[in-house]
Amino acid sequence: MRTNIGYIASRVLPFLFILSACNSEEEWSIPQPSGYLQIEGEIVGTGMATTKAKTEDILDMSFTRFGDNDSIGFYAFHEETCTLTDRWLHQQNNCKDDDKDYIKNEKLVYSGSKFISDSIRNVALNKLGMTFAYFPYAGTEKKPQDYPLNPSKIEQHHYIHIFNEKGQVVDFLTATKMQYTDINYEFHHEFSMLLLFLGEGFDATMPENEVLKIHLTKHVLGAHLVRKWKAGFPYEVFEVSVDTIPLGDAGKYSYGSSSFMASKKEGYVLPDSERAPRTVYPVILPAGVKIDYIEVTDKTGTLQKVKPTNEALPKLEKGFKYPLTIRMDGLAPTVYPHKIIDWNDKGTITVKEPYGIYTREQLKTWLDLYNKHAEDDFADTGDEFETLQKYGNYDENRNHWTFYLRDNIDCEGIEATGGVLMNVLRKNVTLDGGNHILKNLTLDLGASASETGKIGMIGTIEEGGYLQNLHLEYVTVKNTIPADIPVGCIAAEINGGQIIGCTVKQAVMSCKDTSKAGVLAGRMSGGTVDVCKFHGMVQVAGALDDEKLRGVVGVVENESNVHVMDIINRVILTD
Repeated sequence: MRTNIGYIASRVLPFLFILSACNSEEEWSIPQPSGYLQIEGEIVGTGMATTKAKTEDILDMSFTRFGDNDSIGFYAFHEETCTLTDRWLHQQNNCKDDDKDYIKNEKLVYSGSKFISDSIRNVALNKLGMTFAYFPYAGTEKKPQDYPLNPSKIEQHHYIHIFNEKGQVVDFLTATKMQYTDINYEFHHEFSMLLLFLGEGFDATMPENEVLKIHLTKHVLGAHLVRKWKAGFPYEVFEVSVDTIPLGDAGKYSYGSSSFMASKKEGYVLPDSERAPRTVYPVILPAGVKIDYIEVTDKTGTLQKVKPTNEALPKLEKGFKYPLTIRMDGLAPTVYPHKIIDWNDKGTITVKEPYGIYTREQLKTWLDLYNKHAEDDFADTGDEFETLQKYGNYDENRNHWTFYLRDNIDCEGIEATGGVLMNVLRKNVTLDGGNHILKNLTLDLGASASETGKIGMIGTIEEGGYLQNLHLEYVTVKNTIPADIPVGCIAAEINGGQIIGCTVKQAVMSCKDTSKAGVLAGRMSGGTVDVCKFHGMVQVAGALDDEKLRGVVGVVENESNVHVMDIINRVILTD
């Protein structure tokens, strides 16, 4: 397994989006500053950003880098002129089948460090929904006129060319992502690779064995992209389907293939192997196909048709390499498998990490330390000061702490002590989420039930506290006692400070015994909230008349001190 030594830090892309929102959904967007749509991408398994055109040195058929003039095909549910920002709004407007305007097979060309469109301009990424990209690009002119796609689903099905000029299947990379702020893709290998070695009874130096021929049980016509609807988030999904037909029907079509050639390559070493470099015959095949037999000539000059067993070669899964050795076992050629290789494996990465919170265990450790010292303004941290610096930066000139979330964290199993994770976000403290996600967060008082309690990720946000670029997903909040206590997903109370660029999605709040409940906060008496978006279902005793804040904030006090101009509210209230 490859070990890559490197320094990993947060990347600020030059085309980063800042989401902005106003009362109308149509205004909730800021296009990329450069005008034209730009995408950054890397290939999983290379261990570094892709900057040069290159293929795997020995196999010479597996993409590891992108280079200038390489092109990808790009799809998205919406086009830039769509007035509905995502699938949720399409569902609410009963237009779930209206997909004729989504971006289909748009060509973007690699230049310098990004793929750039020459036609899509001023697009707001938050309106694209689920996006999909593939490499290498093939235009619609590649599609045969008689390609068998269901014409009634032409908007959902799109032909993708997977063959090179020699009729061989090429390495096919795909990436998909739900868009909010930027497009920085990780491309995965969509197909499978077979690695054939010749053992006892065979000789790779024989002229007859310069190339091996692999026969499939079906005829491969090509592949197509399918966009499917799902009941839950993300509501749309893109899938690549390989199109095969029975061998008996192959004569009906002038394209496709049921047999593929594997050319000889020298000097390949199996990963985690102590063997010397060997001769290998690699071939890329669509995932899911089944091999009928392999043609190879033995040392006696006899052409053998070697049939791999299901045990030696299971179903070909996408993103894996299958090494096999063919050797004579007595008079019969036999296939012996080796350890299957994860083609998309990122390898073991040794990282010098910048300060920040990367894991669930680190989050729990930081919360314990933070809550211990936040009440006294970190005046007496002692030996624990250095430990706190692992998770954030202290600016002594401003007496200011900034703590960073560096990765998405599953919070399942993390208990909210007394109903909250952070007791207080106080003056001179910033929590920067770095656009990462805390998911599966459960907040309730539990055994600590008290009529003076509060429930929220943060107990209280005070004047001078700062929360930015944090995203919560699948948050469950419960008020289990019959008391009118403040309850929120982000905070129980907001008395000041700033909340910028934060989102809460798929929130479920059961707070029928309180009126002080909202996805943002239960009670708010000051502070600034900008560029934030809230989605979920709230059961609450009462709700504000303000449509923008209904379900988002339970009770607003000192309303003139509250600035909440840029909020998107998709909260549903229930009895």
